[in-house]
Amino acid sequence: MVIGEVIMDISEGRQVQKRARDFERHSIGFLDRMKFKDINGGSDFRIGDNQVDACGGHEDTLIVIECRSAGKKTERSVRKDILEIRGRMNTLVKGMKQMLVYSKYRKCKIVLATKNIEFTEADRKFAREENPKVYIWDEQFIEYYTDLVKIIDEYAKFGLLSEMDIEPRVKTLVNAPAFKAKFGDNAIYSFLIEPQKLLSVAYVARREMGNERYYQRILKRKRIGKIRGFLRGGGIFPNNIIVSFTKAPKFVQFEQDWEGWPSWLEFGVITFPETYRACWVIDGQHRLYAFSDPKKTNPPKIAVLAFDQLIPEKQARFFVKINEEQKPVDPDLLWDLRGDMSPDSPDGVISQIVKRLAEREPFEGRIYIPLRGKSKGGQLKFSGICTAIEECKLSEEGTKRMLRAVKNPLWDKDPQRRIQKVTRGLEAYFKMVCDIFTDEQKDAIVFKNTSIVVFIEIYERILATLGHSLTEEEYQKYVVAFQKAIQDSYPHSPNLKRLLERCASKGGRRVVIRELEIKIRDATGDQNFGERGVVPREEEKLTKFERDFAKFIIDKLGVHSWDDLRKVAPRDICGRASSRQAATIDEALTLAECKEIILLPGNWLTFEDTFLNGTARFEDKGRVETVLGEVCRYRNNVIHRRHSQIRYNEPEICDLHIEQFRKCVGI
Repeated sequence: MVIGEVIMDISEGRQVQKRARDFERHSIGFLDRMKFKDINGGSDFRIGDNQVDACGGHEDTLIVIECRSAGKKTERSVRKDILEIRGRMNTLVKGMKQMLVYSKYRKCKIVLATKNIEFTEADRKFAREENPKVYIWDEQFIEYYTDLVKIIDEYAKFGLLSEMDIEPRVKTLVNAPAFKAKFGDNAIYSFLIEPQKLLSVAYVARREMGNERYYQRILKRKRIGKIRGFLRGGGIFPNNIIVSFTKAPKFVQFEQDWEGWPSWLEFGVITFPETYRACWVIDGQHRLYAFSDPKKTNPPKIAVLAFDQLIPEKQARFFVKINEEQKPVDPDLLWDLRGDMSPDSPDGVISQIVKRLAEREPFEGRIYIPLRGKSKGGQLKFSGICTAIEECKLSEEGTKRMLRAVKNPLWDKDPQRRIQKVTRGLEAYFKMVCDIFTDEQKDAIVFKNTSIVVFIEIYERILATLGHSLTEEEYQKYVVAFQKAIQDSYPHSPNLKRLLERCASKGGRRVVIRELEIKIRDATGDQNFGERGVVPREEEKLTKFERDFAKFIIDKLGVHSWDDLRKVAPRDICGRASSRQAATIDEALTLAECKEIILLPGNWLTFEDTFLNGTARFEDKGRVETVLGEVCRYRNNVIHRRHSQIRYNEPEICDLHIEQFRKCVGI
């Protein structure tokens, strides 16, 4: 009994040590991602007489991190830890001065990094007291900045530095010519400025952070990416970024000798406070941070409206008011305008296709065109049909499902001939739909906004399967099969209503289309239906994930040679991989082999933190194994053309799995 207890204590002690080492490595990795200098730490690293879990420097300040973690969520006070850290401060500073690499740092900031420890607000307040102040980085803090640095790169670091009360060593004055006026009780400034200057001193507040009353939404990488694409194409934003200064800026007024100059308006030069946290972004954070794009070397100046020290409550009210009352432009009108303003552009071509369809049977009078009058009840949205054509790529060289080597039969280099071909193709298809579908089906689903997309998607699948312009007999063959598929699955009006409900979301439509695709394939006997392009497209997506995932595995394990691989992978995997004669080691590994390498007990310790922590984390190791197995199974069925073994909802499920893995590992 006593021996058993001793063994258990030893086992628990080892787990605690392992957990501590893992958290230390995680903290060191965080400093590295945030691009601090002179990073070091660990159980064997010391500064003077003090063991240091992690540290890293910026300019003249060294940040020293003390790590505390628990195996599961634990409520406990950290006041004792704070007192212990404060007691080591003097010897830590002396030790810095005696080390060549750290003697250049004049200041030291102490951080208590915690994991799975829930402490009180009183403890947090105690840590903030100046004797000296201890900064607490909990999981939420580290996760926020880990996500932020992926989106805006080096500019994320400035926000972290400001939260650490670190001032820039080199005081770079940010100034600009500006107008000044009064807005209620607050001064406001209007000016143009280089985006990089504003990026270096702007701060994005966020509601999820617990240590201040933040109100803003987190930055969205996808949205920033779209804006960057717009900027790379020469786009500009004439509307203002709205900010609030955290400290009073300096304003020097120029004398005006014009008699008509209004007394309420001043003109001069505004100089920002000399701090990383000079201003908070109230509105326009995605537009601003899109300028962090390293590929945009000469960005245009941006317009800024700046308030002088709005209190957080007022900032929040402005933010809410802007987002409540800022009405987006009607997408129907935007698509309509594109056809008139840029007729030969890709969007302009699509707009003109839909306008021509609106003048022909069976669409005449059924499509709402904003510039031609008011909408009538039951009309199809102009933007809905345009978007469906755009997503199916019906007006591009290859449709959504076509191999790149196979040209879309509706394509023509001349925009006007292309418009004519696509219009005629859709017109002939929908005429056949109206001839073959029952009146009940036509009234319920054919000309409805939620389901018209399904009909256009099925048309694109027919076109991609055959690879040529359709004859009347071919239209009839596939539309008859399409109608039968609807009839079998949704035989009566209540069922058709259910179909509309399922088509209300993009995910729901994907499942519906997949179900119909299988039934059409069975009815026509055409086993290539819907797959001539689907499989290559899926192959490309899965192969890219396999390559990205393999590279992540190799980099994480520090594999640089075949000898390195033999140290972390089974012999049979090494043999198979080396025989493939790939250009690099990661290119030689399959997804299934990556799975096997990850799950090896010795390797799992390296990956555990990656997969079991963060916003996209998995529940446990078993779940990682199960999900990877599902993706491998789907990948093998796609690559080896085992179409009958692919379940109808498997592509959607695997898309979600792949997205989760990509978020976990940051690829």
